[in-house]
Amino acid sequence: MFAGLAANTNVQFVLAKRTPTGAATTGIVRKQTKVSSWSTNDAVKSSKRGGDDAWDATKYLNLWVCNLGQGLLGYAQFPGGSPATDGVVVLYSSLPGGTAKPYDKGRTATHEVGHWLNLRHIWGDASCGNDLVSDTPTQQTANYGCPAFPHVTCNNQGDMSMNYMDYTDDACMYMFSTGQASRMNALFAAGGARAGLVTSQGGVAPRMAATLGTTTDVAMYPNPANNVLNLTLPATKADKGWTVTVYDLRGREMKQATYNGQGQVQVAQLPKGLYQMTVSDGQQTLRQRFEKQ
Repeated sequence: MFAGLAANTNVQFVLAKRTPTGAATTGIVRKQTKVSSWSTNDAVKSSKRGGDDAWDATKYLNLWVCNLGQGLLGYAQFPGGSPATDGVVVLYSSLPGGTAKPYDKGRTATHEVGHWLNLRHIWGDASCGNDLVSDTPTQQTANYGCPAFPHVTCNNQGDMSMNYMDYTDDACMYMFSTGQASRMNALFAAGGARAGLVTSQGGVAPRMAATLGTTTDVAMYPNPANNVLNLTLPATKADKGWTVTVYDLRGREMKQATYNGQGQVQVAQLPKGLYQMTVSDGQQTLRQRFEKQ
């Protein structure tokens, strides 16, 4: 019934490759602590309390993985809160391969990142409440386990119990709705609470981001692009011209070619999303981002 509403959110995260100070990193900080378990009081987000401090919340998603007590699987901070506590906390054993069955496939992190991206619980945290998304059916309360469809409440045609913002088992969660995707993406638009992540260089290794030129040295159009990205490149003394390399936001190389002066990068086969492009002549590296529509 809900197949037509299942959405690709076009939101993708990668491990950081540089710290807020510009140093190289694996994106993983391991902290030794005397604290045996944590609660929702945000102590895990403070080095003074045995945890680890948040990175710049305008440029990074902070994800704390720890041992949560009191049966907690995770919690998150909605947009607009304190930068010092901004991010998501999850129980370590809820990650894929963990032991927190039936919550051991990483859907806790998906659910909590949903909150971080401004999504409410699908039942609106009230009996037949409002989650502020028009295409999710009103439902009475949280679902658990793997309910058979339809589980009818609030005069709907069946709860969307397979939605990541419900409480069902990890194996039975598999979708965000189109409306939820729109609500999340609104945060990344100009003026949105998470807009800074779109231009963050946290996912770019320092050696890739050493920029001797400026972004105005490379003319790139249209941006966003559908099929072809046209380039006008500055003069270079390099015999081979400019090497243009396209990376996805995970840092994986997607395309590479060499051009002199003018060039056309074929992007039709790239999945929709944001990409990092480096333009190098061996002496200087220029950097641009573009969007594939």
